[in-house]
Amino acid sequence: MAGGWEAGFLLAGAAKASAGGDSGYVAGCLFRAVGVLEERAQALLGAVGRSPAELIATLGAARQLVSEVVG
Repeated sequence: MAGGWEAGFLLAGAAKASAGGDSGYVAGCLFRAVGVLEERAQALLGAVGRSPAELIATLGAARQLVSEVVG
């Protein structure tokens, strides 16, 4: 699933902006990063699948999302 790289990129940008005290930019980056991850979670829930292969693929995507979020 795409999007994990974008969340990381946004957080890196927010970290740079925080050094300059730009709270508006930091808040905007955080808002978008959370939105990116939420979109991925919605995609998982919307297409869980029915066959064993589809379910296994969905669980793999969920594990990937969790590892990106948790680290």
